[in-house]
Amino acid sequence: MTIKSLARDALEGLLQRFEYRLTDVKADPTGLADACARLKAGGFMPRTVLDVGVGRGTPWLYEAFPSARFELFEALDSFRPLIEEATRGLDVATHYCALGAQRSTMSIQVDVQRPTSSTMARYDHTYAQAAVGNGTLPTTIDKQVAVRTLDEFGPFAGPTLLKMDVEGYEAQVLKGAAQTLRTVDVIISEVSVARRTEAELSLGAFLSLLESLGFAAVNIAEIVSMGRGGPIAYMDLVFVRNDSSMRYGKG
Repeated sequence: MTIKSLARDALEGLLQRFEYRLTDVKADPTGLADACARLKAGGFMPRTVLDVGVGRGTPWLYEAFPSARFELFEALDSFRPLIEEATRGLDVATHYCALGAQRSTMSIQVDVQRPTSSTMARYDHTYAQAAVGNGTLPTTIDKQVAVRTLDEFGPFAGPTLLKMDVEGYEAQVLKGAAQTLRTVDVIISEVSVARRTEAELSLGAFLSLLESLGFAAVNIAEIVSMGRGGPIAYMDLVFVRNDSSMRYGKG
């Protein structure tokens, strides 16, 4: 047995006492910044980045592709000062509206404590009951927002990266993006595992939807659980086109 393996065994034994373990730093999930680095290593450099659900900003995306044209979509204009600060110096256009399957006006549930967790969909009954029992159900207020389709803002110069963080409303965004998706090469999306809202698809249904649109999952960038050791709440997944060389880690 080598000194390296002895040291590893000793360290693993120590970590296990505290319910931790050693992992390969190159094994998923390695984070969203690293997911972008992998895309760049595979030769992907978008001309346009569509950031849907901006919140306070998406620094890992802006830092990865600083020369891209950024089209930002955020339903809550209260984030305007933070977005302007986060995107200073970039080629950017910001649209303060929600995106969906068709043009309309809808009510968004604004999480008073965590506005970035605000959602267009109502909370699932079972999830809400569990959240009440755990004391984690957010306090919300309703706000009317304009809903547009992504296709209304196109066409966009490709290759294009689409990032979505819309708290269970992803399928509706995609329904309003049929034309746009023709130029999209990469999708990075938050995907629920636990059913948190009534509108969101199950994990299996979401993967099937992306497959029907011609995309395959290639990377689990992040996994977020409901508390340490709890069930998975959601994951951030990276999708590329089925015929993309990036699907197999090639440039």
